[in-house]
Amino acid sequence: MKKLAIFAHPDLGKSSVSATWINEFAQHTDITIHKLSESHKGYAFDIKQEQQLVKEHDRILIVIPLIWYSDPALLKKWLQDIFTDEFIESIKDGGKLWMISVTSGKPERWYRLRNNNAPLEMYFLAWQSMMAEIGQSLFPMYPYYWTYRKGTEDHIEAAGKLLAQFNSTDPSSGITSL
Repeated sequence: MKKLAIFAHPDLGKSSVSATWINEFAQHTDITIHKLSESHKGYAFDIKQEQQLVKEHDRILIVIPLIWYSDPALLKKWLQDIFTDEFIESIKDGGKLWMISVTSGKPERWYRLRNNNAPLEMYFLAWQSMMAEIGQSLFPMYPYYWTYRKGTEDHIEAAGKLLAQFNSTDPSSGITSL
């Protein structure tokens, strides 16, 4: 099974979580690491190359920093460019397994139904709809909260838990939060 980890932070130099997780993932030779921030020029992607990368892998993890309650613009652009009708047909019902890990500087309690906030999972309903539409499997989101208050050791521990789920034969079981 070929595995791909896509890091969607638009500025990896400012993300201690992504930097740590990339280092941890790099120790696993069976995982291809793809950094969106380094795969474009002026938000222009090599569409065929990006599509081929997705086609070549069976299990795909996208690590997403939550920016204003949404995916970063870079990831949205990647999705719009890569997921053409032709590409969708080529992978539809292809048995790919997608996972999402969301990092947030806010504590978990911030994402409760109160004031203007909602559970973190609600912000990613579009991912569920998109994957269902194109016949792909999407396993539960794995959030990593309060990143600003955690240090490298916490990030390493969280990466280990996420890697265990990513490599699991049943990624839907086990941890629900990192």
